[in-house]
Amino acid sequence: MTVPIGLRQAVRDMPREAWVLFAGTFVNRFGSFVLPFLVLYLVKRGYSTIEAGAVVSLYSRAPRSPQGPAATHTRHTRPELSGRFCGTASSSAS
Repeated sequence: MTVPIGLRQAVRDMPREAWVLFAGTFVNRFGSFVLPFLVLYLVKRGYSTIEAGAVVSLYSRAPRSPQGPAATHTRHTRPELSGRFCGTASSSAS
């Protein structure tokens, strides 16, 4: 009979790759958490609420993913790879 391990032990036994993904996700989420405080900081520094709101608006419009340039580069250099990943995403969605 196997003894079930606890949650704490299971988390400790996670591989290094899982911890790297967890750290990256944490940094990504923390970056979006800081935005409301950025507005408060800018207003305290003397910027108007409209200017502070414009800064946050520009941040939200900026591309956050490096996939755009990487995907364009892949399509031009290795076109056989670009369709492979699109097919798996569309087949798993249905």
